[in-house]
Amino acid sequence: MADERDIRAMKVARAEFTKHGFDTARADLHVTRGVLHIGGIIQIPGRSDRAEVTHDIDTIARVLKTRPEFRDVVIDAIYTS
Repeated sequence: MADERDIRAMKVARAEFTKHGFDTARADLHVTRGVLHIGGIIQIPGRSDRAEVTHDIDTIARVLKTRPEFRDVVIDAIYTS
């Protein structure tokens, strides 16, 4: 059975990505014991500069790491526009 804290953390992570305009419908986001794993494909509508996208994803990861729900964030995703 899934841990209640991990479920809450997952909702926080999806909300943060949505707030920044990222489409995570094809992404694989899951939280296990406080560690957020980001995989799959993250779509960025309207943005094509890879450096900007990478910076935005890193910023989101830093923001999430400051939240008490997360111990770490692992990013292994492909970015497409």
